Amino acid sequence: MQENDIKNGLKIPAHAYDSAVFEWHAPEYHKHPKGMAWFIVALIYSQEPKKMPIKISPMGIKIGDHYVPYSNIRAFWIVYHPPMIKTLNFRTVHPLLPDMMISLEHHNPAEIRDYLSTQVPEWEGKSESFSNTLVRLLRL
Repeated sequence: MQENDIKNGLKIPAHAYDSAVFEWHAPEYHKHPKGMAWFIVALIYSQEPKKMPIKISPMGIKIGDHYVPYSNIRAFWIVYHPPMIKTLNFRTVHPLLPDMMISLEHHNPAEIRDYLSTQVPEWEGKSESFSNTLVRLLRL
C-alpha cells in the first residue's frame, strides 16, 4: 500500500500496515512433488510423436496395431479448422478410452465423412474437446 492510501478520508501511513493481527510467511506458489509418473509423462512428451499407420476399411479403423471395429464405435465427428485443426474423432464403447482422435493430415475430410457415415452415426455439431484445446494451446 502507498502513503496516500485513504480510509475514511484520512491518509494512512505505509508503516500502519506493519502492526499485524496475524503474521506468517507463505510460499509464493505451491510446489507440487513430482513422482515417477510425472517424469515418465515428461519423457513421453519430450519425444517426437511416431507416425502411426491409419487404415479405414470396411471392417473398422486400424491405428498402428490397434484395431477398432465399427461395432465398437458409437459415433464419429470431424473437427476441421485448417491449418491448425484437422482431426477425425470417434467415441468408442471402451469405458477407459472413450474418445479417440486421429490427425487427418492431408486427407479430404469430406470423403472420409461420406464413407464413415455409411458405417457409423456422425455426431454433427460436436467440436474439439476442452482438454484437446488446452493441450493444443499450451503446446503440450
